[in-house]
Amino acid sequence: MKYILKKKFFLILLASVLAAGGCGKNPEDQAAEKAGKQIEKAVRTVQDYKAETGGHDFQAAIEEVEKAREYAEKAGGKAEQVHLLAGRLYQAKAEKLSDKLNTISLEAGSVIEDAGEKLSKLSEYASDMEMVKMLSETGTSEKQKLQKLLEEKSGIEAKISEKKDLLSSIESKISKYKSEVEDVKSSLVKIKSETVNLFNKAELKSGDKRAELEDKAFSIIRGKASGKSQFSLESQMQKLMDKLEPLKAEKESIENLLSMLKNDAEEVKNRIDFLKNMDSELGFSDQLSYLGGLIEKGRAYVTDKAGKLDSVVESFSARASEIEKIYSDAMQAYSEVKGNLSSDAAVQKAQVQSSLVSLRNTQADFFGSVSKSLNNLRTLQQQEAAVLPEALISKCEEKLNQAESKIDAAFDKSFELYQNALDAAETNSGKDAAARGYMRQIYSRLKLAEERGGNEKLKEELLKKLDLIKDYSIKNDPQFGTSYLAGLFKEYGIDFKTAQQKLMEKYENAKVAFSQVSGMEKQDRLDRLMYLIEEFDKLDKPEDQQAYQDIVKSIFELHKEDWIELSEDAANSENLELFSDYLAQETQPAAETQIEEGAGEAAAEEEGMAGGEPNMP
Repeated sequence: MKYILKKKFFLILLASVLAAGGCGKNPEDQAAEKAGKQIEKAVRTVQDYKAETGGHDFQAAIEEVEKAREYAEKAGGKAEQVHLLAGRLYQAKAEKLSDKLNTISLEAGSVIEDAGEKLSKLSEYASDMEMVKMLSETGTSEKQKLQKLLEEKSGIEAKISEKKDLLSSIESKISKYKSEVEDVKSSLVKIKSETVNLFNKAELKSGDKRAELEDKAFSIIRGKASGKSQFSLESQMQKLMDKLEPLKAEKESIENLLSMLKNDAEEVKNRIDFLKNMDSELGFSDQLSYLGGLIEKGRAYVTDKAGKLDSVVESFSARASEIEKIYSDAMQAYSEVKGNLSSDAAVQKAQVQSSLVSLRNTQADFFGSVSKSLNNLRTLQQQEAAVLPEALISKCEEKLNQAESKIDAAFDKSFELYQNALDAAETNSGKDAAARGYMRQIYSRLKLAEERGGNEKLKEELLKKLDLIKDYSIKNDPQFGTSYLAGLFKEYGIDFKTAQQKLMEKYENAKVAFSQVSGMEKQDRLDRLMYLIEEFDKLDKPEDQQAYQDIVKSIFELHKEDWIELSEDAANSENLELFSDYLAQETQPAAETQIEEGAGEAAAEEEGMAGGEPNMP
């Protein structure tokens, strides 16, 4: 709602006051005249504001109006407009101040955002400090542990030495077995060479000489000459290989383990070197001092922001209280309006209460948002960065509870005042204004109930209230059903259309039904048309006869040929009575044509007789 009051309103109100006090010299007339002059001053004060002040000087205008109200009390019923103007000026001032609440809310959001960003940094600094402390305090201990890990009997270096000795022993065994394998191989090669040579020679001989050479070869194979047969040598070779293969596998395993131990030893040595140099290179002491300074500055910053936020919260509360007081002054001014203007004042009182409801909701939104934000920020705090005052959080939560506890009562009061305005209204426009304001409040209350989790019983009660008052707007404005306000209630299944609007919708639906039969087979189409026209004729006739005739004509034109054909059956005449005029217009030309043709034939016959020649059949 805008707080700038229109010039036209002031001038009309001013004229009525001055007219009331411009004649006669009795005390009431004189008081009315003085009240009018004070009103004139108030109007000019509002209109001639200084641009640099950012708005109308309502306070100065109100002071002038209050003087006018003192005169109005002595003017009887001749200056009632003064109280009405006073109420509107108070409303305007309150609404102007309400704009400041948005500015304060934005300021609070900015302060919270700044505090949140710094608090996040503080948490990072605190984490970094804990890490540096841990490194600083545990560095020496870790170095000692790592050194022992390298040097103790069970340490890495001892294990490396042990595995080296074991590897050397295994390599020695492998070398010995390999040497023996080579000796056996050499003996086998020698046997095979000698026996192959003897068998080759035997192939060239025969008889006893051949047998002698073969016996000698077999003697070598059996080992009679050297004492080692080929079979025994091959068996010895297999035994040596059976011993050699596991040793090779064990050697590979030990070599892998030895490589891992060496890598471990290297990493430990590197870690020890790192720890030795870390304090001097990284400067733990300097880092701790630096981080401590950042945390201290950050805590001071957040503390300052918390104090700033506390001040903003108090500023919001003070401004809200000030606005509430001004609305109370407006309500009091409207309560003093009597006579013909009392119905207007009743509507204004209800609107003031609506503004109070909005104020309560604004307070609840503000304190709810601040409380939620502060609780979210509280989760960011670490022990080193805990600076948010619990008192501020508790204060916001308490103010939130206070605002929420007053919302329901504010709504109930607004319903009561709008009902009073409806009862007091003497004109349709007055009743309509009260009804629309009432409906807006009902909608606001419905949405608030939904935000709180839904309350079906409350929803049912509110919709009953709506049902009782909506007729005022429907009767005053037949098009109200298409208004934005009416559209708000569509989600609740509320229809604001008048009976005539609903009836015309039925006619429009009927037109659609007639249009849908065009694609049917002829007989099915004719049967369907007769059924639809019977149903159509059952509908109540609308108040707008021209609209009704237009619909009837459009339905006739849509299926003109079918209606003409159906009308030829006398049984359909009653159902097609509404098309009688259109059917008459369509069939009249045909009848006239038939008459003209009959007249032409008669003339021809007469002409034939006059000529003495009869007409041939």
